[in-house]
Amino acid sequence: MVVVVAAVVIGLLIPVLTSARRETWSVVCLSRIREMGSLMGMYALSHDDRVPSALDPNVAAADRGLWLDYVSQVYTTFPRRPWLDFAGFDPLSETQYCPGNQLWPHDLPTPSDYNSDFVLSASLFMEAAYADPNLPEEVWRSRLGAKVQRIGAAHYPSQKAGIMEYYVWHGWTESHGPWTDTVRLTYFRAERPGSVWFLDGHARPFHATEALPFVDRYDVWYSWPLSTTAWGIAGRDR
Repeated sequence: MVVVVAAVVIGLLIPVLTSARRETWSVVCLSRIREMGSLMGMYALSHDDRVPSALDPNVAAADRGLWLDYVSQVYTTFPRRPWLDFAGFDPLSETQYCPGNQLWPHDLPTPSDYNSDFVLSASLFMEAAYADPNLPEEVWRSRLGAKVQRIGAAHYPSQKAGIMEYYVWHGWTESHGPWTDTVRLTYFRAERPGSVWFLDGHARPFHATEALPFVDRYDVWYSWPLSTTAWGIAGRDR
């Protein structure tokens, strides 16, 4: 009888403990994205107000052949130099990952596999006019429209996302495996809100369904909420 009662109690406690653990992960992740945002603000102060980039910020890229170098910055900036040198991180610094990440650190065997849980908005690397929602398709498809932006170019900094928690591990209810459909972990598909840092310095849980509509710039840029928003750095995400 005692065994049966204990089993029932454990069965009741497991969902509560699991929920509490996910809430804790969410709080820690929010704290980490706030720290990342503060560091990015410090980076901008010492780099002519520009966001971190491995590319020449003074060159506007018109060549579609530079697509991969520019577009991939939303993923590759945080796990690589010069950001790592400035922040004093190594590619696996836990600040760049959220608790609950089932890949970190053991399933990231080589530097080419390192991807922070946090990504930057494409608006930070895109000309504002390129995200004009009325721009004809033949015009935006003919060029890349890329340029590293200054944080001060944001017209609505409290409403403009700079960093997003790309993989929302605290909203994950399954185990990761070789064939897991990880798209359901992304902030625009996740069950729970992810952490978002806004350009005025505040951070909050925010779900992609709360965001304003984004403009379609695919297949030149990946089209996402909180990323390819209308008018880019000069626009709003909420």
